[in-house]
Amino acid sequence: MKLYNLLFFLIFFNFIFSNLAFAQEVFDTRLIPPSTEIDLLKKKEDVSYISQLISAPTDIKGQNYSTPISPDQLISNYCVTTGSTVFFKESTLNNMTSSVWTQLKFPSEKWRSSVFVSYLKSFQKSFLDKNLPNAYYSINHNILLEDLKSTSDYEITNTINQSVKILKQNYEISGIYLSRFNHLIEIDKNSKNDYLSKFSGFLVGNYLCSELVFSEEDKSSCSKALSWIISSSTPTEKQIIFHRLWKKLLNEPRIIEVYTKLAIKILSRIQKKDTNTAFWFDDIYSSFKSIGYPNDVSDQMTWDTIVLLTSGGGNTYRKLAALGVGNIYLEHLLFILSNGPLVLDAIAQQQNIPNLYSYPKELNISCDTGKPYTFWSSAYFSKELKKASYSSIQAISATYSVQKIYQFGFNDGGRDSSLPFKVDQFDNYNNRIRQDLVMASIGSYYGATSNLNLSKQEFENIFRNLFSQSNSIPLNPSEETVSIKNPIAAFQKYQKWSKLFAPNSSISLMKEKIN
Repeated sequence: MKLYNLLFFLIFFNFIFSNLAFAQEVFDTRLIPPSTEIDLLKKKEDVSYISQLISAPTDIKGQNYSTPISPDQLISNYCVTTGSTVFFKESTLNNMTSSVWTQLKFPSEKWRSSVFVSYLKSFQKSFLDKNLPNAYYSINHNILLEDLKSTSDYEITNTINQSVKILKQNYEISGIYLSRFNHLIEIDKNSKNDYLSKFSGFLVGNYLCSELVFSEEDKSSCSKALSWIISSSTPTEKQIIFHRLWKKLLNEPRIIEVYTKLAIKILSRIQKKDTNTAFWFDDIYSSFKSIGYPNDVSDQMTWDTIVLLTSGGGNTYRKLAALGVGNIYLEHLLFILSNGPLVLDAIAQQQNIPNLYSYPKELNISCDTGKPYTFWSSAYFSKELKKASYSSIQAISATYSVQKIYQFGFNDGGRDSSLPFKVDQFDNYNNRIRQDLVMASIGSYYGATSNLNLSKQEFENIFRNLFSQSNSIPLNPSEETVSIKNPIAAFQKYQKWSKLFAPNSSISLMKEKIN
Protein backbone atom coordinates (compact mmCIF):
# COMPACT_ATOMS: atom_id res chain seq x y z
CA MET A 1 0.00 0.00 0.00
CA LYS A 2 1.37 3.42 -0.94
CA LEU A 3 2.31 5.79 1.85
CA TYR A 4 -0.16 8.46 0.76
CA ASN A 5 -3.02 6.01 1.29
CA LEU A 6 -1.90 5.57 4.88
CA LEU A 7 -1.68 9.33 5.33
CA PHE A 8 -5.11 9.85 3.77
CA PHE A 9 -6.66 7.21 6.01
CA LEU A 10 -7.67 9.54 8.83
CA ILE A 11 -6.72 13.08 7.81
CA PHE A 12 -10.19 14.38 8.59
CA PHE A 13 -11.41 11.70 11.02
CA ASN A 14 -11.78 14.19 13.86
CA PHE A 15 -14.24 16.13 11.77
CA ILE A 16 -16.24 13.01 10.99
CA PHE A 17 -16.18 11.65 14.51
CA SER A 18 -17.35 14.91 16.02
CA ASN A 19 -20.16 15.29 13.50
CA LEU A 20 -21.31 11.91 12.21
CA ALA A 21 -24.63 11.13 13.88
CA PHE A 22 -26.66 7.99 13.33
CA ALA A 23 -28.32 8.89 16.63
CA GLN A 24 -27.76 11.41 19.36
CA GLU A 25 -26.59 9.43 22.37
CA VAL A 26 -26.57 11.38 25.63
CA PHE A 27 -24.36 9.91 28.33
CA ASP A 28 -22.03 10.84 31.10
CA THR A 29 -18.54 9.44 30.55
CA ARG A 30 -18.00 8.31 34.13
CA LEU A 31 -18.09 4.58 34.65
CA ILE A 32 -20.58 3.12 37.08
CA PRO A 33 -20.12 -0.67 37.09
CA PRO A 34 -22.91 -3.07 37.98
CA SER A 35 -22.97 -5.44 40.90
CA THR A 36 -22.40 -8.90 39.49
CA GLU A 37 -24.24 -10.41 42.45
CA ILE A 38 -27.62 -9.19 41.22
CA ASP A 39 -29.47 -11.20 38.60
CA LEU A 40 -30.31 -8.72 35.85
CA LEU A 41 -32.99 -10.98 34.44
CA LYS A 42 -35.13 -10.87 37.58
CA LYS A 43 -37.59 -8.06 37.07
CA LYS A 44 -38.40 -7.68 40.75
CA GLU A 45 -34.83 -6.64 41.51
CA ASP A 46 -34.70 -3.70 39.10
CA VAL A 47 -35.35 -1.10 41.77
CA SER A 48 -32.80 -2.29 44.30
CA TYR A 49 -30.28 -2.75 41.48
CA ILE A 50 -30.65 0.84 40.32
CA SER A 51 -30.66 2.17 43.88
CA GLN A 52 -27.38 0.41 44.63
CA LEU A 53 -25.79 1.87 41.50
CA ILE A 54 -26.85 5.39 42.38
CA SER A 55 -25.18 5.07 45.78
CA ALA A 56 -22.18 3.08 44.50
CA PRO A 57 -19.01 3.97 46.45
CA THR A 58 -16.36 5.89 44.56
CA ASP A 59 -13.73 3.18 44.83
CA ILE A 60 -15.65 0.76 42.57
CA LYS A 61 -16.72 3.21 39.88
CA GLY A 62 -13.65 2.57 37.76
CA GLN A 63 -14.03 -1.19 37.58
CA ASN A 64 -14.74 -2.99 34.34
CA TYR A 65 -17.05 -5.89 33.67
CA SER A 66 -16.21 -8.58 31.13
CA THR A 67 -18.61 -11.09 29.59
CA PRO A 68 -17.34 -13.62 27.04
CA ILE A 69 -20.13 -15.51 25.28
CA SER A 70 -20.33 -19.23 25.98
CA PRO A 71 -21.43 -21.76 23.32
CA ASP A 72 -24.58 -22.74 25.21
CA GLN A 73 -25.66 -19.22 26.21
CA LEU A 74 -28.82 -17.76 24.69
CA ILE A 75 -27.98 -14.70 22.64
CA SER A 76 -31.11 -12.94 23.91
CA ASN A 77 -29.92 -13.30 27.51
CA TYR A 78 -26.38 -12.34 26.58
CA CYS A 79 -27.58 -9.09 25.02
CA VAL A 80 -29.62 -8.28 28.14
CA THR A 81 -26.54 -8.63 30.33
CA THR A 82 -24.30 -6.63 28.00
CA GLY A 83 -26.84 -3.90 27.30
CA SER A 84 -27.72 -3.28 30.93
CA THR A 85 -24.06 -3.22 31.96
CA VAL A 86 -23.08 -0.68 29.32
CA PHE A 87 -26.13 1.40 30.21
CA PHE A 88 -25.06 1.65 33.81
CA LYS A 89 -21.43 2.29 32.96
CA GLU A 90 -22.29 5.18 30.66
CA SER A 91 -25.22 6.84 32.36
CA THR A 92 -25.41 9.34 35.15
CA LEU A 93 -28.18 8.05 37.38
CA ASN A 94 -27.95 10.58 40.17
CA ASN A 95 -28.41 13.85 38.32
CA MET A 96 -31.63 15.69 37.63
CA THR A 97 -31.66 15.31 33.87
CA SER A 98 -32.00 12.22 31.76
CA SER A 99 -31.91 10.96 28.22
CA VAL A 100 -34.96 8.90 27.45
CA TRP A 101 -32.94 6.92 24.94
CA THR A 102 -30.39 5.77 27.51
CA GLN A 103 -33.11 4.92 29.99
CA LEU A 104 -35.07 2.87 27.51
CA LYS A 105 -31.95 1.04 26.39
CA PHE A 106 -32.04 -1.14 29.51
CA PRO A 107 -33.60 -4.38 28.18
CA SER A 108 -36.19 -4.97 30.87
CA GLU A 109 -39.94 -4.91 30.42
CA LYS A 110 -40.45 -3.39 33.88
CA TRP A 111 -37.80 -0.72 33.37
CA ARG A 112 -38.84 0.31 29.88
CA SER A 113 -42.57 0.30 30.63
CA SER A 114 -42.11 2.38 33.78
CA VAL A 115 -39.92 4.97 32.07
CA PHE A 116 -42.30 5.09 29.11
CA VAL A 117 -45.25 5.71 31.43
CA SER A 118 -43.32 8.40 33.33
CA TYR A 119 -42.79 10.35 30.15
CA LEU A 120 -46.40 9.90 29.06
CA LYS A 121 -47.46 11.39 32.41
CA SER A 122 -45.24 14.41 31.79
CA PHE A 123 -46.75 14.98 28.37
CA GLN A 124 -50.22 14.71 29.88
CA LYS A 125 -49.31 17.24 32.55
CA SER A 126 -48.20 19.64 29.82
CA PHE A 127 -51.64 19.38 28.24
CA LEU A 128 -53.40 19.94 31.56
CA ASP A 129 -51.18 22.94 32.33
CA LYS A 130 -51.80 24.33 28.82
CA ASN A 131 -48.04 24.30 28.31
CA LEU A 132 -48.40 23.55 24.62
CA PRO A 133 -45.30 25.15 23.07
CA ASN A 134 -41.77 23.88 23.65
CA ALA A 135 -42.35 21.04 26.09
CA TYR A 136 -38.61 20.36 26.30
CA TYR A 137 -38.18 18.84 29.71
CA SER A 138 -36.33 16.11 31.53
CA ILE A 139 -37.45 13.57 34.07
CA ASN A 140 -36.15 13.53 37.65
CA HIS A 141 -34.52 10.18 38.40
CA ASN A 142 -36.24 10.09 41.78
CA ILE A 143 -39.55 10.09 39.92
CA LEU A 144 -38.34 7.23 37.76
CA LEU A 145 -37.35 5.19 40.79
CA GLU A 146 -40.75 5.77 42.33
CA ASP A 147 -42.43 4.71 39.11
CA LEU A 148 -40.32 1.57 39.00
CA LYS A 149 -41.52 0.72 42.48
CA SER A 150 -45.16 1.57 41.97
CA THR A 151 -46.09 1.16 38.31
CA SER A 152 -48.77 -1.52 38.02
CA ASP A 153 -50.66 -2.91 35.06
CA TYR A 154 -53.59 -0.76 36.14
CA GLU A 155 -51.50 2.42 36.15
CA ILE A 156 -49.99 1.58 32.77
CA THR A 157 -53.47 1.01 31.34
CA ASN A 158 -54.81 4.24 32.85
CA THR A 159 -51.86 6.33 31.60
CA ILE A 160 -52.06 4.83 28.12
CA ASN A 161 -55.80 5.49 27.97
CA GLN A 162 -55.14 9.12 28.86
CA SER A 163 -52.62 9.42 26.01
CA VAL A 164 -55.06 7.83 23.57
CA LYS A 165 -57.69 10.35 24.67
CA ILE A 166 -55.26 13.23 24.08
CA LEU A 167 -54.32 11.90 20.64
CA LYS A 168 -57.96 11.61 19.62
CA GLN A 169 -59.16 14.93 21.01
CA ASN A 170 -56.24 17.28 20.30
CA TYR A 171 -55.43 16.50 16.70
CA GLU A 172 -56.34 20.03 15.61
CA ILE A 173 -53.43 21.57 17.56
CA SER A 174 -50.90 19.56 15.57
CA GLY A 175 -50.81 22.44 13.08
CA ILE A 176 -49.99 25.11 15.65
CA TYR A 177 -46.61 26.78 15.07
CA LEU A 178 -45.90 24.73 11.95
CA SER A 179 -46.12 27.82 9.76
CA ARG A 180 -42.51 28.49 10.82
CA PHE A 181 -41.41 24.89 10.30
CA ASN A 182 -40.11 25.07 6.70
CA HIS A 183 -38.28 28.32 7.35
CA LEU A 184 -36.52 26.98 10.47
CA ILE A 185 -35.60 23.71 8.72
CA GLU A 186 -33.97 25.62 5.86
CA ILE A 187 -32.01 27.87 8.22
CA ASP A 188 -30.71 24.87 10.15
CA LYS A 189 -29.93 22.92 6.99
CA ASN A 190 -27.55 25.65 5.87
CA SER A 191 -25.48 25.42 9.06
CA LYS A 192 -23.72 22.26 7.86
CA ASN A 193 -20.40 22.22 5.98
CA ASP A 194 -20.96 19.58 3.32
CA TYR A 195 -17.68 20.19 1.53
CA LEU A 196 -15.47 19.03 4.40
CA SER A 197 -17.57 15.96 5.11
CA LYS A 198 -17.54 14.93 1.44
CA PHE A 199 -13.79 15.45 1.12
CA SER A 200 -12.99 13.60 4.31
CA GLY A 201 -15.41 10.83 3.39
CA PHE A 202 -13.64 10.33 0.07
CA LEU A 203 -10.20 10.07 1.65
CA VAL A 204 -11.26 7.68 4.39
CA GLY A 205 -13.40 5.68 1.99
CA ASN A 206 -10.47 5.16 -0.32
CA TYR A 207 -8.95 2.88 2.30
CA LEU A 208 -11.96 1.36 4.06
CA CYS A 209 -13.73 0.39 0.85
CA SER A 210 -10.63 -1.51 -0.28
CA GLU A 211 -11.22 -3.89 2.64
CA LEU A 212 -14.57 -5.00 1.22
CA VAL A 213 -14.38 -4.61 -2.58
CA PHE A 214 -11.56 -5.35 -4.99
CA SER A 215 -12.16 -3.91 -8.47
CA GLU A 216 -11.12 -0.30 -9.05
CA GLU A 217 -14.65 0.55 -10.21
CA ASP A 218 -16.19 -0.83 -7.01
CA LYS A 219 -13.62 0.95 -4.84
CA SER A 220 -14.25 4.28 -6.52
CA SER A 221 -18.06 3.94 -6.36
CA CYS A 222 -17.95 2.71 -2.77
CA SER A 223 -15.83 5.68 -1.75
CA LYS A 224 -18.20 8.16 -3.40
CA ALA A 225 -21.20 6.48 -1.79
CA LEU A 226 -19.51 6.54 1.61
CA SER A 227 -18.89 10.25 1.20
CA TRP A 228 -22.58 10.80 0.40
CA ILE A 229 -23.65 8.91 3.55
CA ILE A 230 -21.35 10.98 5.75
CA SER A 231 -22.69 14.17 4.21
CA SER A 232 -26.29 13.01 4.72
CA SER A 233 -25.75 12.01 8.33
CA THR A 234 -23.68 14.98 9.47
CA PRO A 235 -25.79 16.95 11.95
CA THR A 236 -26.20 20.69 11.94
CA GLU A 237 -25.94 23.24 14.73
CA LYS A 238 -29.30 22.04 16.08
CA GLN A 239 -28.18 18.39 15.82
CA ILE A 240 -30.71 17.68 13.05
CA ILE A 241 -30.21 15.34 10.08
CA PHE A 242 -32.53 14.33 7.23
CA HIS A 243 -34.06 17.80 6.81
CA ARG A 244 -35.87 16.66 3.68
CA LEU A 245 -37.73 14.01 5.65
CA TRP A 246 -38.67 16.38 8.47
CA LYS A 247 -40.29 18.67 5.91
CA LYS A 248 -41.88 15.84 3.96
CA LEU A 249 -43.39 13.93 6.89
CA LEU A 250 -44.22 16.50 9.56
CA ASN A 251 -45.66 19.28 7.45
CA GLU A 252 -48.59 17.36 5.99
CA PRO A 253 -51.85 16.95 7.96
CA ARG A 254 -52.69 13.70 6.22
CA ILE A 255 -49.43 12.13 7.39
CA ILE A 256 -49.96 13.40 10.94
CA GLU A 257 -53.31 11.60 10.79
CA VAL A 258 -51.45 8.39 9.86
CA TYR A 259 -49.02 8.89 12.75
CA THR A 260 -51.85 9.49 15.18
CA LYS A 261 -53.46 6.17 14.24
CA LEU A 262 -50.08 4.45 14.44
CA ALA A 263 -49.36 5.87 17.90
CA ILE A 264 -52.73 4.63 19.16
CA LYS A 265 -51.98 1.19 17.70
CA ILE A 266 -48.58 1.05 19.45
CA LEU A 267 -50.12 2.13 22.77
CA SER A 268 -52.76 -0.56 22.39
CA ARG A 269 -50.10 -3.21 21.74
CA ILE A 270 -48.18 -2.15 24.87
CA GLN A 271 -51.33 -2.21 26.98
CA LYS A 272 -52.34 -5.67 25.73
CA LYS A 273 -48.74 -6.93 25.50
CA ASP A 274 -49.56 -7.83 21.93
CA THR A 275 -46.30 -8.62 20.15
CA ASN A 276 -46.73 -12.18 18.90
CA THR A 277 -47.26 -11.35 15.22
CA ALA A 278 -46.57 -7.61 15.35
CA PHE A 279 -43.84 -5.71 13.54
CA TRP A 280 -42.98 -2.02 13.45
CA PHE A 281 -42.52 -1.85 9.66
CA ASP A 282 -45.82 -3.63 9.02
CA ASP A 283 -47.73 -1.41 11.45
CA ILE A 284 -46.41 1.75 9.75
CA TYR A 285 -47.10 0.38 6.28
CA SER A 286 -50.67 -0.68 7.10
CA SER A 287 -51.32 2.72 8.70
CA PHE A 288 -50.46 4.48 5.44
CA LYS A 289 -52.47 1.98 3.45
CA SER A 290 -55.50 2.45 5.70
CA ILE A 291 -56.06 6.03 4.54
CA GLY A 292 -55.60 5.32 0.85
CA TYR A 293 -51.89 5.54 -0.02
CA PRO A 294 -50.94 3.12 -2.83
CA ASN A 295 -48.60 0.19 -2.11
CA ASP A 296 -45.39 1.70 -3.49
CA VAL A 297 -45.95 5.06 -1.81
CA SER A 298 -46.81 3.37 1.49
CA ASP A 299 -43.61 1.35 1.29
CA GLN A 300 -41.43 4.43 0.70
CA MET A 301 -43.29 6.38 3.38
CA THR A 302 -42.62 3.55 5.81
CA TRP A 303 -38.88 3.59 5.14
CA ASP A 304 -38.79 7.38 5.42
CA THR A 305 -40.76 7.26 8.68
CA ILE A 306 -38.51 4.68 10.31
CA VAL A 307 -35.30 6.50 9.49
CA LEU A 308 -36.78 9.79 10.73
CA LEU A 309 -37.95 8.17 13.99
CA THR A 310 -34.53 6.63 14.57
CA SER A 311 -32.50 9.69 13.53
CA GLY A 312 -32.19 10.86 17.12
CA GLY A 313 -32.78 7.60 18.97
CA GLY A 314 -35.37 7.89 21.70
CA ASN A 315 -34.78 11.64 21.80
CA THR A 316 -36.03 12.28 18.25
CA TYR A 317 -39.10 14.03 19.63
CA ARG A 318 -36.87 16.71 21.19
CA LYS A 319 -35.63 17.88 17.80
CA LEU A 320 -38.77 19.97 17.32
CA ALA A 321 -37.99 22.04 20.39
CA ALA A 322 -34.33 22.28 19.37
CA LEU A 323 -35.47 23.79 16.07
CA GLY A 324 -37.75 26.22 17.86
CA VAL A 325 -40.97 24.57 16.71
CA GLY A 326 -43.05 24.30 19.85
CA ASN A 327 -45.70 21.65 19.33
CA ILE A 328 -46.53 19.44 22.29
CA TYR A 329 -48.88 17.29 20.23
CA LEU A 330 -46.18 16.36 17.72
CA GLU A 331 -43.63 15.85 20.47
CA HIS A 332 -46.03 13.50 22.25
CA LEU A 333 -46.62 11.70 18.96
CA LEU A 334 -42.94 11.33 18.07
CA PHE A 335 -42.11 10.12 21.57
CA ILE A 336 -44.65 7.28 21.33
CA LEU A 337 -43.64 6.32 17.79
CA SER A 338 -39.89 6.15 18.51
CA ASN A 339 -39.89 4.76 22.08
CA GLY A 340 -42.97 2.55 22.11
CA PRO A 341 -41.27 -0.04 19.86
CA LEU A 342 -38.48 -0.47 22.45
CA VAL A 343 -41.08 -1.29 25.09
CA LEU A 344 -42.62 -3.86 22.74
CA ASP A 345 -39.18 -5.39 22.14
CA ALA A 346 -38.75 -5.89 25.88
CA ILE A 347 -42.23 -7.41 26.14
CA ALA A 348 -41.44 -9.79 23.28
CA GLN A 349 -38.26 -10.94 25.01
CA GLN A 350 -40.11 -11.39 28.30
CA GLN A 351 -42.62 -13.61 26.49
CA ASN A 352 -39.83 -15.55 24.71
CA ILE A 353 -41.15 -14.51 21.30
CA PRO A 354 -38.38 -15.22 18.75
CA ASN A 355 -38.88 -12.02 16.71
CA LEU A 356 -38.44 -8.49 18.00
CA TYR A 357 -41.06 -5.87 17.10
CA SER A 358 -38.52 -3.26 15.92
CA TYR A 359 -37.01 -5.45 13.18
CA PRO A 360 -38.46 -6.85 9.92
CA LYS A 361 -40.48 -10.05 10.18
CA GLU A 362 -38.15 -11.75 7.67
CA LEU A 363 -35.24 -11.50 10.11
CA ASN A 364 -35.09 -13.63 13.25
CA ILE A 365 -33.10 -11.20 15.38
CA SER A 366 -33.09 -12.14 19.06
CA CYS A 367 -30.60 -9.56 20.37
CA ASP A 368 -32.38 -6.61 21.97
CA THR A 369 -29.75 -3.88 22.02
CA GLY A 370 -32.29 -1.09 22.56
CA LYS A 371 -30.86 0.55 19.43
CA PRO A 372 -32.80 -0.50 16.32
CA TYR A 373 -31.45 2.60 14.56
CA THR A 374 -28.11 0.81 14.07
CA PHE A 375 -29.89 -1.67 11.82
CA TRP A 376 -32.35 0.73 10.17
CA SER A 377 -29.88 3.52 9.39
CA SER A 378 -27.67 1.01 7.60
CA ALA A 379 -30.63 -0.52 5.77
CA TYR A 380 -31.91 2.90 4.72
CA PHE A 381 -28.61 4.10 3.30
CA SER A 382 -28.07 0.85 1.40
CA LYS A 383 -31.56 1.08 -0.05
CA GLU A 384 -31.09 4.72 -1.08
CA LEU A 385 -27.76 3.92 -2.74
CA LYS A 386 -29.36 1.10 -4.73
CA LYS A 387 -32.02 3.56 -5.92
CA ALA A 388 -29.17 5.84 -7.01
CA SER A 389 -27.87 3.06 -9.31
CA TYR A 390 -25.05 1.77 -7.15
CA SER A 391 -24.60 -1.99 -7.24
CA SER A 392 -25.55 -4.06 -4.20
CA ILE A 393 -21.94 -4.71 -3.22
CA GLN A 394 -21.04 -1.01 -3.59
CA ALA A 395 -24.03 0.07 -1.48
CA ILE A 396 -23.39 -2.54 1.20
CA SER A 397 -19.65 -1.85 1.40
CA ALA A 398 -20.09 1.92 1.64
CA THR A 399 -22.79 1.66 4.30
CA TYR A 400 -20.88 -0.78 6.44
CA SER A 401 -17.65 1.20 6.08
CA VAL A 402 -19.36 4.24 7.57
CA GLN A 403 -20.45 2.12 10.52
CA LYS A 404 -16.86 1.02 11.03
CA ILE A 405 -15.77 4.67 11.06
CA TYR A 406 -18.39 5.44 13.67
CA GLN A 407 -17.63 2.44 15.88
CA PHE A 408 -13.86 2.92 15.63
CA GLY A 409 -13.38 6.57 16.33
CA PHE A 410 -16.45 8.38 17.64
CA ASN A 411 -15.60 10.44 20.73
CA ASP A 412 -18.84 11.85 22.02
CA GLY A 413 -21.99 10.81 23.86
CA GLY A 414 -20.18 8.47 26.23
CA ARG A 415 -18.04 6.89 23.53
CA ASP A 416 -14.29 6.94 23.91
CA SER A 417 -12.20 5.68 20.99
CA SER A 418 -9.31 4.89 23.35
CA LEU A 419 -11.34 2.68 25.69
CA PRO A 420 -11.28 -0.58 23.66
CA PHE A 421 -7.49 -0.57 24.01
CA LYS A 422 -7.63 -0.15 27.79
CA VAL A 423 -10.20 -2.77 28.81
CA ASP A 424 -10.54 -6.52 28.59
CA GLN A 425 -11.10 -8.15 25.19
CA PHE A 426 -14.71 -8.95 26.12
CA ASP A 427 -15.45 -5.99 28.30
CA ASN A 428 -19.09 -5.12 27.74
CA TYR A 429 -18.12 -1.78 26.24
CA ASN A 430 -16.44 -3.79 23.49
CA ASN A 431 -19.29 -6.29 23.38
CA ARG A 432 -21.73 -3.51 22.59
CA ILE A 433 -19.55 -2.43 19.66
CA ARG A 434 -19.60 -6.01 18.39
CA GLN A 435 -23.38 -6.14 18.63
CA ASP A 436 -23.67 -2.86 16.75
CA LEU A 437 -21.40 -4.20 14.01
CA VAL A 438 -23.55 -7.32 13.64
CA MET A 439 -26.74 -5.27 13.37
CA ALA A 440 -25.12 -2.86 10.92
CA SER A 441 -23.89 -5.67 8.67
CA ILE A 442 -27.34 -7.26 8.53
CA GLY A 443 -28.98 -3.88 7.96
CA SER A 444 -26.57 -3.08 5.14
CA TYR A 445 -27.59 -6.25 3.33
CA TYR A 446 -31.29 -5.94 4.10
CA GLY A 447 -31.53 -2.51 2.47
CA ALA A 448 -29.65 -3.51 -0.67
CA THR A 449 -31.03 -7.02 -1.16
CA SER A 450 -34.65 -7.77 -1.97
CA ASN A 451 -36.36 -10.65 -0.17
CA LEU A 452 -33.59 -11.21 2.37
CA ASN A 453 -34.54 -13.78 5.00
CA LEU A 454 -32.53 -14.68 8.06
CA SER A 455 -33.28 -17.69 10.21
CA LYS A 456 -32.58 -17.80 13.92
CA GLN A 457 -29.63 -20.12 13.30
CA GLU A 458 -28.18 -17.87 10.60
CA PHE A 459 -28.42 -14.85 12.88
CA GLU A 460 -26.74 -16.73 15.71
CA ASN A 461 -23.97 -17.89 13.35
CA ILE A 462 -23.27 -14.29 12.28
CA PHE A 463 -23.40 -13.07 15.87
CA ARG A 464 -21.13 -15.78 17.29
CA ASN A 465 -18.73 -15.65 14.35
CA LEU A 466 -17.84 -12.01 14.96
CA PHE A 467 -17.20 -12.76 18.64
CA SER A 468 -15.17 -15.89 17.88
CA GLN A 469 -12.93 -14.07 15.37
CA SER A 470 -11.91 -11.53 18.01
CA ASN A 471 -8.25 -11.54 18.98
CA SER A 472 -6.80 -10.14 22.15
CA ILE A 473 -4.46 -7.18 21.92
CA PRO A 474 -1.92 -5.76 24.38
CA LEU A 475 -3.67 -3.31 26.67
CA ASN A 476 -2.37 0.22 26.98
CA PRO A 477 -3.75 2.24 29.94
CA SER A 478 -2.33 5.44 28.47
CA GLU A 479 -3.87 4.97 25.01
CA GLU A 480 -5.09 8.25 23.49
CA THR A 481 -8.24 8.86 21.47
CA VAL A 482 -8.14 8.77 17.67
CA SER A 483 -6.92 12.10 16.30
CA ILE A 484 -5.67 13.73 13.11
CA LYS A 485 -2.57 14.90 14.95
CA ASN A 486 -0.80 11.69 14.02
CA PRO A 487 -2.50 9.93 11.07
CA ILE A 488 0.08 7.14 10.98
CA ALA A 489 -0.64 6.33 14.62
CA ALA A 490 -4.37 6.44 13.85
CA PHE A 491 -3.89 3.95 11.03
CA GLN A 492 -1.92 1.63 13.32
CA LYS A 493 -4.66 2.00 15.93
CA TYR A 494 -7.25 0.98 13.35
CA GLN A 495 -5.25 -2.14 12.55
CA LYS A 496 -5.28 -3.09 16.25
CA TRP A 497 -8.97 -2.27 16.45
CA SER A 498 -9.69 -4.52 13.46
CA LYS A 499 -7.80 -7.36 15.13
CA LEU A 500 -9.81 -6.92 18.32
CA PHE A 501 -13.25 -6.64 16.68
CA ALA A 502 -12.85 -8.54 13.39
CA PRO A 503 -15.51 -6.22 11.89
CA ASN A 504 -15.51 -7.81 8.45
CA SER A 505 -16.31 -11.31 9.73
CA SER A 506 -20.03 -10.59 10.04
CA ILE A 507 -20.24 -8.99 6.61
CA SER A 508 -18.37 -11.98 5.16
CA LEU A 509 -21.00 -14.44 6.41
CA MET A 510 -23.76 -12.26 4.98
CA LYS A 511 -21.94 -12.25 1.64
CA GLU A 512 -21.71 -16.06 1.70
CA LYS A 513 -25.44 -16.31 2.35
CA ILE A 514 -26.34 -14.08 -0.61
CA ASN A 515 -23.90 -15.78 -2.97
